[in-house]
Amino acid sequence: MRSVKDSIHKQLETNKSKNLLYIDAAQVIEIEPGFLNTLDEMLASAKQNSSLTREIPYDLVSLSAQLFIEKLYAINQYLRVDPDKVGELEDIYRQSWQKMLETGDIQGTLRAFHYPKLSRWVKALYPDQFLEPLKFTPNIGTVVCEEYSAQFQIDILGIDPEHIREPVMDIGCGREGRLVRYLRSLGIEAYGFDRSLALQKSYLQKKDWFDYPFEADTWGTIISNMAFTNHLHFAYRHDRAQFEQYLLKTREIITSLADGGRFYYAPGLPFIERLLDPAHYHLDRNRVIGDVFVSVLTRISSS
Repeated sequence: MRSVKDSIHKQLETNKSKNLLYIDAAQVIEIEPGFLNTLDEMLASAKQNSSLTREIPYDLVSLSAQLFIEKLYAINQYLRVDPDKVGELEDIYRQSWQKMLETGDIQGTLRAFHYPKLSRWVKALYPDQFLEPLKFTPNIGTVVCEEYSAQFQIDILGIDPEHIREPVMDIGCGREGRLVRYLRSLGIEAYGFDRSLALQKSYLQKKDWFDYPFEADTWGTIISNMAFTNHLHFAYRHDRAQFEQYLLKTREIITSLADGGRFYYAPGLPFIERLLDPAHYHLDRNRVIGDVFVSVLTRISSS
């Protein structure tokens, strides 16, 4: 399985700058030689074993979909793949495998069936206004999306670890959960989750924020640096279909603060913050640069 995973990685890395929204995406995708050799070997093995010809193993389907989605998020962090869309993607891999088995033509199946299917699947994730300008651009370059250091996040958000209220939840904590792990090294009860989490820890969960249940009156501190509220801004400006869902989740998050609890986040949300009841929430805003603010929302104790 390791060699298969490596070959999929190489194929995705080879095409990381290729635009699947391009009008003829199948013709600009390169087929990496090692990836092609792996498929040749899998096909030969499957034809020798009739039990394998009926269906590609689920763990390989799941792995392929997972790696593709990770690359997709690295290119455009504002995309969201819900469970139904994951299922559709897995079906594309199953169907492509069956086509290869039926025809014996790997490259032909990839170009005539698999990549056009992937292209249509990706297009369904984008707001309509992005599709027209991108369909004439074969290459989109690469995007750097790195996790901030724990100290940078503490400094930019103005967090004082010595007086932080517990428990702490970091929404969109990054692949490595750096801030969560740092806070825990100080003896602070901290947790986090991220859809791209690479670590396996009891206090870190691989989860989308729409799938995480925020229970009322729970958290002493909630943190989200260039994560949830950044995506909320994108939905507000470009994806109104998701904006209502973000509003509902925002309400769930702030009501999960315990009395006196604080929500540290960047960027700020002026279009929401002006609607907050000052009898229940106190807001502090600090300018970072231009019109980008760090906001600290404190739930006022009811006692």
